[in-house]
Amino acid sequence: MYQRYNRTAMTDDERRIREATFKVQFERELPEFAQMRSSAVEVVILHQGAFAADYQESEFCLLGRVINYAGLLGKENECGVHSGY
Repeated sequence: MYQRYNRTAMTDDERRIREATFKVQFERELPEFAQMRSSAVEVVILHQGAFAADYQESEFCLLGRVINYAGLLGKENECGVHSGY
Protein backbone atom coordinates (compact mmCIF):
# COMPACT_ATOMS: atom_id res chain seq x y z
CA MET A 1 0.00 0.00 0.00
CA TYR A 2 1.82 3.13 1.22
CA GLN A 3 5.53 3.00 1.90
CA ARG A 4 6.99 4.70 4.96
CA TYR A 5 9.65 7.29 4.29
CA ASN A 6 11.83 9.79 6.04
CA ARG A 7 10.71 13.23 4.87
CA THR A 8 14.06 14.81 5.68
CA ALA A 9 15.87 12.28 3.46
CA MET A 10 13.70 13.09 0.42
CA THR A 11 14.78 15.47 -2.27
CA ASP A 12 12.41 18.23 -3.37
CA ASP A 13 11.73 16.31 -6.59
CA GLU A 14 10.88 13.11 -4.67
CA ARG A 15 8.52 15.07 -2.40
CA ARG A 16 6.76 16.68 -5.37
CA ILE A 17 6.35 13.29 -7.05
CA ARG A 18 4.95 11.72 -3.87
CA GLU A 19 2.54 14.61 -3.34
CA ALA A 20 1.37 14.49 -6.96
CA THR A 21 0.88 10.71 -6.78
CA PHE A 22 -1.03 11.05 -3.51
CA LYS A 23 -3.31 13.73 -4.98
CA VAL A 24 -4.08 11.66 -8.10
CA GLN A 25 -4.92 8.57 -6.00
CA PHE A 26 -7.04 10.60 -3.58
CA GLU A 27 -8.95 12.36 -6.37
CA ARG A 28 -9.67 8.99 -8.00
CA GLU A 29 -10.93 7.43 -4.75
CA LEU A 30 -12.94 10.41 -3.42
CA PRO A 31 -13.73 12.61 -6.44
CA GLU A 32 -16.65 14.53 -4.89
CA PHE A 33 -14.67 15.42 -1.78
CA ALA A 34 -11.62 16.37 -3.85
CA GLN A 35 -13.71 18.59 -6.13
CA MET A 36 -15.41 20.29 -3.19
CA ARG A 37 -12.09 20.88 -1.39
CA SER A 38 -10.52 22.26 -4.57
CA SER A 39 -13.29 24.84 -4.85
CA ALA A 40 -13.66 28.12 -3.00
CA VAL A 41 -15.31 26.37 -0.03
CA GLU A 42 -13.62 27.81 3.04
CA VAL A 43 -14.80 25.45 5.77
CA VAL A 44 -15.63 21.77 5.73
CA ILE A 45 -17.02 20.19 8.85
CA LEU A 46 -16.17 16.52 9.28
CA HIS A 47 -18.42 14.73 11.73
CA GLN A 48 -16.59 12.36 14.03
CA GLY A 49 -19.08 9.62 13.19
CA ALA A 50 -18.03 9.75 9.54
CA PHE A 51 -14.59 8.40 10.37
CA ALA A 52 -13.66 5.46 12.56
CA ALA A 53 -17.03 5.14 14.23
CA ASP A 54 -16.18 1.47 14.74
CA TYR A 55 -12.48 2.16 15.39
CA GLN A 56 -11.41 0.59 12.10
CA GLU A 57 -7.84 1.29 11.07
CA SER A 58 -8.83 1.93 7.46
CA GLU A 59 -11.16 4.72 8.61
CA PHE A 60 -8.42 6.35 10.68
CA CYS A 61 -6.16 6.21 7.60
CA LEU A 62 -8.91 7.78 5.48
CA LEU A 63 -9.28 10.64 7.95
CA GLY A 64 -5.53 11.25 7.83
CA ARG A 65 -5.61 11.27 4.04
CA VAL A 66 -8.52 13.75 4.02
CA ILE A 67 -6.59 16.07 6.33
CA ASN A 68 -3.39 15.68 4.31
CA TYR A 69 -5.19 16.38 1.01
CA ALA A 70 -6.71 19.57 2.36
CA GLY A 71 -3.31 20.64 3.66
CA LEU A 72 -1.71 20.11 0.25
CA LEU A 73 -4.33 22.48 -1.18
CA GLY A 74 -3.45 25.07 1.44
CA LYS A 75 -6.75 24.62 3.29
CA GLU A 76 -6.87 24.97 7.05
CA ASN A 77 -7.70 21.86 9.06
CA GLU A 78 -9.40 21.84 12.42
CA CYS A 79 -10.56 18.74 14.22
CA GLY A 80 -13.11 18.80 16.96
CA VAL A 81 -15.30 16.41 18.86
CA HIS A 82 -18.98 16.90 19.52
CA SER A 83 -20.03 15.08 22.68
CA GLY A 84 -23.70 14.66 21.78
CA TYR A 85 -25.41 12.96 18.86
